[in-house]
This record gives sequence, C-alpha cells and structure tokens, in this order.
Amino acid sequence: MGFLSNLFSDSEQTANLLVQEPQHHDMDINMNYIINDVKNRSGLNNVKGGYWKVDRKMVEDPMGFKLSGFDMEMIKKSLSMANKILYLCFIAVPIDEQSMMDNLVENPNLSDWDFEERYVNPAVGTTTISVGAIFKDDIKYRTIKFLSELNI
Repeated sequence: MGFLSNLFSDSEQTANLLVQEPQHHDMDINMNYIINDVKNRSGLNNVKGGYWKVDRKMVEDPMGFKLSGFDMEMIKKSLSMANKILYLCFIAVPIDEQSMMDNLVENPNLSDWDFEERYVNPAVGTTTISVGAIFKDDIKYRTIKFLSELNI
C-alpha cells in the first residue's frame, strides 16, 4: 500500500471518487492525490474523479466510447505487460448545461476546456481527453480522461 496510504482517511479516499471499478486502495490514494493537486492549482472545491480498470473486453468493445481518442496500440501493449495494471482515470467537475461553452458551475468564467488545459494537464502530466460526462446525484460532471499504469 505504500507510504501514501496514511495521507487520506478511508472516508476521504472514497468521498471524491465517483467511480471505482473495481475498487483498489492504491488507485484511491493516487486519484485523491491528483484531485487534491487539481483543487489546489485551480482553487475549486468541487473536483471529483474516478477510474475503471482497463481490460481486453473494454478494448474490444465496438461501442468503446470510454477509450475513444486514446492510442489503442499503446493500450494493448500495456495490457500485455504482466507487472502492470492499466486504468482509465478521470477528473470531473460540475458543468452548467445551460451555458454555451459548458462553463464550470463553481466558476462560470472558466470553461471545461480551460480547466483541463490550465489545471488538469499539469497535475496529471500525461495526455488528457475531455470527452463525455457523468451524471451523479442530478449533477452533470464533465470528465477529463487520462490513462495511468499501476505497478503490481
């Protein structure tokens, strides 16, 4: 579990996570670290996240919207490595469905694209894709997706 496991209580590890499929303690910690980094960079409080374990079924899904936009050959190569687990992760922020540019609810002067570019990209340090949304408790969240490997 590593030294980071003491940074967040069990309730803190799950409070900011909208999806944990399947739940993995180390991924909870990694995602909470990234979420808190994005919160600190942006000054926003309502930042969430989540993750799905990538498997062959997800890659072969003909309606594979979750992975659209990512390098499928890189994903297949990562899945073939015995000592790695690949996760599709996301940062999520509530967006205003009524605005023309999907501006953030917490800061209406900030579009989801600007949020991704200014705050999420520097925090995750890898390619991000801002496609799709998740509805949770009647709130629409813009999802900014990225891939992350976990060593096992």
